[in-house]
Amino acid sequence: MTTTFVLIPGAACDSWHWHLLAAELRARGRAVVSVDLPCEDDAAGLEEYADAVAAAVAGRGRLTLVAHSFAGFTAPLVCARVPVDLLVLLAAMVPLPGEADGR
Repeated sequence: MTTTFVLIPGAACDSWHWHLLAAELRARGRAVVSVDLPCEDDAAGLEEYADAVAAAVAGRGRLTLVAHSFAGFTAPLVCARVPVDLLVLLAAMVPLPGEADGR
């Protein structure tokens, strides 16, 4: 089973921001899921962001989450919901325990 790279964008970004990395990973035979978060929904918070990621990877195994910027708040919530083999924080915001997301 191949590793699936789950690319989680930062604030106000979408899956397109990962298009170069996604293409490179696919060229190397890797599975890629670039997640679009519900950023346009002002009522959506971190729980809804984590829901979107969990739904996008449903049924997949061997997950490597790659979290950029604000996704550093979302990725740990995803790790608590689905089995993740590796979490990569790419210039990610790393919240202190109990820290609010500031929105």
